[in-house]
This record gives sequence, C-alpha cells and structure tokens, in this order.
Amino acid sequence: MRQLNSIKTIASLTMLSIFSATLAGCSLPIRAPEQQNVFRFNSPDIQTPAIDSTSSETAFLIQMRTPRAAEGFNTQSMMYSRDALNLAPYRDSRWLATPAHMLGDVIEQTLLKQPWVAGVVPNSANAPVAANLSCRLIRLEHDIDGATGKAHLVMSCL
Repeated sequence: MRQLNSIKTIASLTMLSIFSATLAGCSLPIRAPEQQNVFRFNSPDIQTPAIDSTSSETAFLIQMRTPRAAEGFNTQSMMYSRDALNLAPYRDSRWLATPAHMLGDVIEQTLLKQPWVAGVVPNSANAPVAANLSCRLIRLEHDIDGATGKAHLVMSCL
C-alpha cells in the first residue's frame, strides 16, 4: 500500500511538472522583439548665390533661438494618424532626437553653408547680430521609401 502511494505521488509530481513546463512555454514571447528603426534629418546641400566682393554687402551674424514645435512633435516617438485629431506612436520607429531639436541643427548647418552668413550664434550669446531667427515646427510628414525617406514640413520662421 505504501509503495502504491509513492507511485501515485511520483506520477502526480511528473504530471504537475509536465503541466507547469507546458504553461511556462506559453508565456515565452512568440518572436524576439525587432530592433527599432532610428531616423534623423540631414541638412540639404542648398547654397544661395555668393555676395559680390565689389559691393558693400558683408556676411551677417545670425542669432538663432531654439525651435519650438506644435503638439505631437515634442517627443522622439514617430507618430501616425489614422484619422483626424488622433495620434499614435509607431512601435518600431523613433526619431534620434525630438524633431524640433534636429531641425535646429539642420537650420544652423544650412545657414552656415551660405556665403552671406558669417556665423550662427545661440540665443544666449551676447554678440552683435544682424538678425534674430525664431522658428516653429507646425507640420511634419515623413515618407519612407526603402532605406531612404523624405521629410515634408511646414515651419514658420521670423
């Protein structure tokens, strides 16, 4: 009788172990999470005509304030919209930094490529500047085609 109870106990423990292992297997992820895609902006290779050295025009020093952004662009999450007034983040894609921060770098790099710009200084600089630039990102759309993409944006700069 005692041997019968120990066989039942071993059988019960074996069944319990198999059942536990089966349930534990169900809790594992179905597949490994995919690596996130990270996007950034590159400055365009745009250059305006050079200043004629015979004229009295000189290059300007520009003071640039940190760009501001409309709602939805103050995050590194890339957002999409299926309907009006409703934004949701993509699961596997994000910006390298917030779009306004990246656009500030792109604007500065693009301005520095212009022959009529002597330099770009931050808002906190106490330098004598010819112009103050303040930009606000209003709309941003990113079209992805394979490994490349194009950003279409609406900004207001004063």
